[in-house]
Amino acid sequence: MNNSNATWYMAVPTTQQIILDRHFSNPEPVYPRLRFIRSCSAALAPSILIQQEEAFGAPFLEVYAMIEVTLLIAWNTFPGNRPHVAGSIRKPVGQEMAVLGENGIVQDAGSTGDTCFGGSNVTKGYKNYPDANKSASEFRWLQTGDLGYTGSEGYLHLVSRIKEINRGGGKISPIEVDACLVSHPEIAQAVAFRVPDDKYGEEINCAIIANEGATIDEEVLKFCKRYFVAFKVPKKVLLTDAPLKLSHVKSLGDLLHNTSLHKSLLLSFLG
Repeated sequence: MNNSNATWYMAVPTTQQIILDRHFSNPEPVYPRLRFIRSCSAALAPSILIQQEEAFGAPFLEVYAMIEVTLLIAWNTFPGNRPHVAGSIRKPVGQEMAVLGENGIVQDAGSTGDTCFGGSNVTKGYKNYPDANKSASEFRWLQTGDLGYTGSEGYLHLVSRIKEINRGGGKISPIEVDACLVSHPEIAQAVAFRVPDDKYGEEINCAIIANEGATIDEEVLKFCKRYFVAFKVPKKVLLTDAPLKLSHVKSLGDLLHNTSLHKSLLLSFLG
């Protein structure tokens, strides 16, 4: 950033964490004066946001974006009269937004539902993916699958993904597992998904992309066990070098449709 005279940057949460780790382990004597920092593509832990602002002396502006809505949907502006609340995004620009219940009815402020968007810049569908088109376009809205609610000021607060994994009655949020996995220093991307299971009905697996030069082994599962009760720890881990398209990965079939798995690393354990 010093060499290019950058005044702001945008990165995914994993990169934000790497930058922060570098700051704590090997800080630069002087950092460039940044106007702001942006984060996109996945939920960011509030603790990282706060530490980034303290480390670099710049406001941290979260962004909500989807390729299906021509990328940028909403973004937080510079702090003003509104206190910054980690995890909330301002009203969208250029499209309609609604939080819908299961019956397609718009939810009142404070009530959770599927975060949906509509407008002329929203995609009309996915090529060769009719199942996603059917589920995503119900009620005339593009349904993101992100569980959220609007606050009294109209800002969007995201809670989790709609589709949780039900493992024998134990509910598992894939986003929660994803967040744990990407906090591992050797993992660049991760996505948890459901697979059928004769005993529990559904089981949790995950796919990961390792950082360049990293060696992934059973330490990944040991890492998860430090943070989760046994039923939330992935049963198997699949290693891939293909970018993980997270929007519609809810099952193994979706994963295979969206990525090219060059190698499967099946790390089994007794739960």
